[in-house]
Parts: sequence; C-alpha cells; structure tokens
Amino acid sequence: MRIGLAYNEKPDAPAASDAYAEWDDPSTIDAVEQALSLFGPVVRLEADEFFPQKLSLAHPDIVFNMAEGLHGPCRESHVPALCEFLNIPYTGSDPLALALTLHKGRTKEISSKRRPISSACPCPIHSS
Repeated sequence: MRIGLAYNEKPDAPAASDAYAEWDDPSTIDAVEQALSLFGPVVRLEADEFFPQKLSLAHPDIVFNMAEGLHGPCRESHVPALCEFLNIPYTGSDPLALALTLHKGRTKEISSKRRPISSACPCPIHSS
C-alpha cells in the first residue's frame, strides 16, 4: 500500500510569530513517516501551493492527513476535499467537519442544538 503523508512543515520563523504554531517540526514529520512506513512506502506531500498537483501525480492508495492548510477559514479542509475530488481515501475528519470546527461561532451554534454525538472511530478512513 502506497501511503501519502500530507503535512505542513514549520518554517524557521521568528519565535514571536504564531502563524505556524500548529505546523509540525521536521522531527515530528520524520517520526510519523517512519511509523507509517511499517505499512508500505510513504510519499511525502507537503500541503503547500503545489499540493493539488503533487497529490494528483503521486495518487497514493491512502493519505494520512496531518496538514493544517495554508490560508483561509477552511484551510484544514483543503487536503480532504482534494482527496475526495481525486477519489483517494484519507484519514481524519471530512472537509465539512474540519471547516465547521474552525468556525467557533458555528460550532457553538450547532452544538447548542444538543444533537446526539456520533460514537464513530476517532480516526475514520474516508473513501468515495
């Protein structure tokens, strides 16, 4: 199984900046790659402006998504949305869940409706 690893690597930014606080250190990315390699070859796919092309060319069997995204209020939903578009299974939440939970006001609005919470697997695998 060929595994795509979607990530955002933390740049060498000034410590005062928190713009990349949620992005991962190279050592974290290396450790995840090493763990995933037990299940098959891993293709690194940095979630940058070239991610759509890289994903399309690599066409992995599954994408392990740990990317935060680049820009905008729905940034965390970019990787799973592109995976769905290309019909590539991926781990983690779907685009709607990721986009919604970044909008704290909407999340509070929906959670205030007291709807039942799913007992689904904490790390679902989505396939189209």
